[in-house]
Amino acid sequence: MKLMSHIVILLLIGCLVVPSVMGQSLEERLEELAGDIGTGYLQPLADAVGANLNSGLYHTAKVKKGGLHFYVGIDGVGALISEDQRVFTAVNDLGEEYENVPTIFGRDEDETITFNGADVNLKGFNLKMFPIVAPRLTIGNIMGTELMLRVVELNIGADFGKFSMQGYGIRHSISQYFPLSPIDMSFTLFVQDIKIGDIVSISTHYFGIQASKKFLALELYGGVGIEGASLKAEYTLGEEFQSFPNETVSFSLDSKNRTRLNVGVTFHLLLLKIHADYNLASQKTFVVGAGIGL
Repeated sequence: MKLMSHIVILLLIGCLVVPSVMGQSLEERLEELAGDIGTGYLQPLADAVGANLNSGLYHTAKVKKGGLHFYVGIDGVGALISEDQRVFTAVNDLGEEYENVPTIFGRDEDETITFNGADVNLKGFNLKMFPIVAPRLTIGNIMGTELMLRVVELNIGADFGKFSMQGYGIRHSISQYFPLSPIDMSFTLFVQDIKIGDIVSISTHYFGIQASKKFLALELYGGVGIEGASLKAEYTLGEEFQSFPNETVSFSLDSKNRTRLNVGVTFHLLLLKIHADYNLASQKTFVVGAGIGL
């Protein structure tokens, strides 16, 4: 149990520290991304953040039958960045291709390409895992239905700036309609909106079915779900693009994740709940969290 507690603490510290040591800010890097280069550079961010936000939404499928109950916790969620997500093929205004250009998660070394006669230097933050911290509040219940909330505002360093998150949804008991069911079942519907600095916003949605089974202090849980995320970016190009200085670039990206399967385990220590799970999807994530609840 002590090991799990230490893992939770270390992951949460890592989520807060990693973004603050990466040097050049996201806004400064985007100022050079003209044309369609920005979409290739930011696509992995849409995939990773969308998958992160749709993780850590539950640690059990059980919804109590009656009375007031609550859960307050925090989840450390990490998206595992593959090598394919660290590079992309950039195309300039003349149709020339540049292969193995770093994405936002790619190597922290300048890759120079020419766009509209100006040199564009692209480099990433050299990450193989992208973490976030997500608080979670659950209050129930009305007719086997719980209300779920996520709200946070914090500064994640000069690289990314202000991070804000607002999410809400419901979880409804399915097993209440099957009194003899040996397992607990529920479904979850959740939507979220976040902003990273003043230039990137992401909206997500998730719908899934969960099942769990408790054995004394140990509970095994899992679920399947469908999901999606949409990233919107808007920024101003730097003055080195002399033919169109201060031009505003804006675009939208959809995440590649569409379905997911997850499996996990929760330890119940009186009011304290410690849990961990792994999510299988095109964008893989893992979750470690802790909280208190009745």
